[in-house]
Amino acid sequence: MDYSLAHLNNQREWDRRAMDAQDRYSKVATEAELRHPLPWIDPNNWLDRDASELDVLCLCSGGGRHAIQWAAAGARVTVVDISDKMLELDRRMAERFGFNIQILQASMDRLGKLNDSSFDLVTQPVSLCYTPQIQETYREVARVLRVGGLYFNQQKQPAALQSEARPSGSNSGGYLLNVPYDHKGPLSSVEASVSGHRESGMVEYLHSWSELIGGLCGAGFVIEDFAEPQHADAQSKPGSFSHRAQYLPPFFRVKARRINSSRLGLGLVDQSSGSTERSALWVPGS
Repeated sequence: MDYSLAHLNNQREWDRRAMDAQDRYSKVATEAELRHPLPWIDPNNWLDRDASELDVLCLCSGGGRHAIQWAAAGARVTVVDISDKMLELDRRMAERFGFNIQILQASMDRLGKLNDSSFDLVTQPVSLCYTPQIQETYREVARVLRVGGLYFNQQKQPAALQSEARPSGSNSGGYLLNVPYDHKGPLSSVEASVSGHRESGMVEYLHSWSELIGGLCGAGFVIEDFAEPQHADAQSKPGSFSHRAQYLPPFFRVKARRINSSRLGLGLVDQSSGSTERSALWVPGS
């Protein structure tokens, strides 16, 4: 599938979901969440400063939740999403609660309307599975972050995308991995009744750990922390999201810091020094 066609398909699907009041992705932040936003926006206590001191980019975060929660915490917020309908939920919430939020419709890998070194923090919920070339997104995130800035990045684990949605065998004791780890191109579609690890109607891609983590390091980040959000429930029904999570943790979360790119030996220009000096530090893929 053509790169642009995948983006167009996913844009249209997110637009559709935004207008579906029953869709879980169109559930906006509640007033209770906005009164106490930190447990939602920083569940791992990774912030190194008060949120009110931060210029925050909420990437792929339309839907009236992430950006609104950051604004409630006092941050200066810009939200980017490919779906204007999802961003409309942010517009409505910002107007309702009196938040001044900058809203931009754009693809995660094309952030040309945002200036270099504009943000102290970029936060990105699950979305890299919707683009075939995540290195372009990583480069854009590195570009718009200030040196020393943080990147909170939560994505799907590769094995969760490789596996069947339903248990294999009669005893419901596990889930079959049926997609090769080196799979190229879009993943096969899933039925609408399957929820959690895959989204029906979306074009999704499998990315290896080398791409997800090595690519992050190669783009000018050091990883400072790593977490796996817990969704498993031993009492849940076989085939459900929480039952499957006992065998295949669905997500991972990374805290990464943008460093002076000259330290990576990448030949990238760092805005603070203009240096392109290479170092002997090894990075994945070099």
